[in-house]
Amino acid sequence: MSHSLITTCWTIIGQHDQKSLTTDFDPLYHIDQYLQYFDLAPLSLPEHHSKNVLSINSLEPGFKNVSNDILYSLRHHIYTQTKLEKVEKWAEKLMRFCEIRYASLKKRTIKKCRTSSAAQLLILHLSSFLMDQSRSIDDLRYLNTVLKLLDLRWILNKKRLISNLSNSKELSSALFQFRIVLMTECILNQIDN
Repeated sequence: MSHSLITTCWTIIGQHDQKSLTTDFDPLYHIDQYLQYFDLAPLSLPEHHSKNVLSINSLEPGFKNVSNDILYSLRHHIYTQTKLEKVEKWAEKLMRFCEIRYASLKKRTIKKCRTSSAAQLLILHLSSFLMDQSRSIDDLRYLNTVLKLLDLRWILNKKRLISNLSNSKELSSALFQFRIVLMTECILNQIDN
C-alpha cells in the first residue's frame, strides 16, 4: 500500500510547477536517497539557499520557542553538519515534549499557532526535523517518536494525502506529509532488511 501511495504521490508532485514546490520551508530538499530507494527520479528543484537560516544560539531549545523558521534552520544545520551540539539539544527537548505531552499535543499546538492548519504544519515540520536527526545520528528514538505522532490523524491522514497534494492551499503541509511517509517507509524497510 505505502509503496503505491508513494509512487502515486510522486507522480502528482511531478505535475506541479517548480515554483509551487519550492515552498518556504523546502520539504522536498534532501530526499534524493529516499526517492532512489523507491526507484523514483528526483526533481530538478532550484538550488537550496540558506538565506532564511536563523541563529539558533540565542534561543533556549524547547517547544515554547520552536517555529517553522527555527525548524528550517535546524534542518539546514543537519544537512551542512554544523552546530550539531545545539541541534542535538533542540532535538532532545522537542522529542521529549512530544512524548510527554502526546495526549495534549493538538490542543497545545493550536494554542501556540492559533489555527489548526498552522498547528498541523508545525508538527509536520517538527516531525521532518526529528526524522532528519534520526537519520543523521542513527538514533531510532526520534523515528519512534515520529511514528507515534503519525498515529494522530490530525497530523497525517494517508487517505487524504493524494487529494491534498492536488490542492494548492494544502500543498505545503501535503509535501511535508509526503516527505515523512517517504522517509519512514524507506527507513522501516531498511530496518526490516
